[in-house]
Formats: sequence, C-alpha cells, structure tokens
Amino acid sequence: MRNTILKLCSERYLTVKRLAEILNRSSETIRTHFINPMLSEKLLELKYPDEPTHPQQAYRTLLSQNISQISDTPSYARSPENIVDTSYPPATPEP
Repeated sequence: MRNTILKLCSERYLTVKRLAEILNRSSETIRTHFINPMLSEKLLELKYPDEPTHPQQAYRTLLSQNISQISDTPSYARSPENIVDTSYPPATPEP
C-alpha cells in the first residue's frame, strides 16, 4: 500500500480524501496508517507545510525517493526474527 501511495503521489499532490477514494479505504485509515507515518519517515511532503491542517492539504512523494526501493512492510516488521523462509522446496534437516 505504501508503494502504491508513493506512486500515486509521485506526479501530483493528492488529498487524503482522493487517496481514500482511489484505494477504496477510509480517509481515517489512509491518514493514520499510511500518511502520518510516511510524513514522519520523510517519504511524502505537504502541499501547505506551514499549515498542516489546511482544508485542502495534499501530499506528494518527495523527489529524492526511489520508489522501487520502498517496501510495503514497515521497518519494524523487517527485523531478522520476523523474516520467514519461503523457499521451495523446504530445506530438510541433515540426519
């Protein structure tokens, strides 16, 4: 979802309402689970940075971001203990 938001916002500013419509999610879900964390991570920029609660606030991907390297998995979930080996066939233990 994060990668999709970054791609959508890469060419123009989009409001939370418009993102919610495109992604078929609630505005609150988009804002809470995606926009706010992505702003904190400096992945998105505000259209009106001096007025965070501007009625027409919108978001755009920061130009310095290489979208292909952005993961949809939050960084806390990418720690080694959370990585599952999905290789096939499964490794069989040595006798």
